[in-house]
Amino acid sequence: MHQKDLSAQVSAETDPVNILPKVVSLLYIQFYGRALQAPGRAISVAISKLKDKLDDSAYKTLEEYHAATVTLLTLISASTGDEKDCTSDRSLSKKEFLERMMPALKTLVSQ
Repeated sequence: MHQKDLSAQVSAETDPVNILPKVVSLLYIQFYGRALQAPGRAISVAISKLKDKLDDSAYKTLEEYHAATVTLLTLISASTGDEKDCTSDRSLSKKEFLERMMPALKTLVSQ
């Protein structure tokens, strides 16, 4: 039941940051038969545990997505809110990058 619910959440997810933990949790269900509840900081450890379960390109996609998500969150937290702040431009381009990668991330769990 949880797997179906999580699959539906991944399919419907539009936020490029919120999708990552859902995809990782769904991959855990698929490969380990159990759900994963991990805080944001533990996602990198969870991803590393999936290395042997995924093919190289899928694992690379997951790693790249995670790195871009961390960068985006760092830029957002460093942003001053000032319109002249260059971090807002960088965070926007990073968010656009994540949005372009979302279909590839969703594909990892729909195989």
